[in-house]
Amino acid sequence: MSSGGEMSSGQLLQQMALLQWLSSQTDEDRSLLTAVTGIRVARELLDRFTGQNEVDSYKVSACCCLQEVPIRSESL
Repeated sequence: MSSGGEMSSGQLLQQMALLQWLSSQTDEDRSLLTAVTGIRVARELLDRFTGQNEVDSYKVSACCCLQEVPIRSESL
């Protein structure tokens, strides 16, 4: 979940697939839920193995630092 308590797109999609399967329990909906969950797990593992979450965090920090640097206008 994000800091505001909202779900990410992936979380929302997974919850929608789970809700659909819980309400119908068909093999087709179970396959959809399995696929969505598998994709989310694979994405998380890839991010962890590659360190992408850490890279993204550094990008955010760098952008925040750049916003705090005062801009000087030089007169020629």
